[in-house]
Amino acid sequence: LVFGAFDPKRGAVCHALSLTDASFLNHRIGWVGGVLGRECSELLKDFFRAKR
Repeated sequence: LVFGAFDPKRGAVCHALSLTDASFLNHRIGWVGGVLGRECSELLKDFFRAKR
């Protein structure tokens, strides 16, 4: 799994839910976060700003 922007409050990969380490799941995946993080963060901020 590759993603750009981290979300410490609601992140499902490595913060709030930590699904990559969940013992109730029978699969394990590798992940890389922060790829083009600044750019992805700005895209998300702009998107949700426009929605408000």
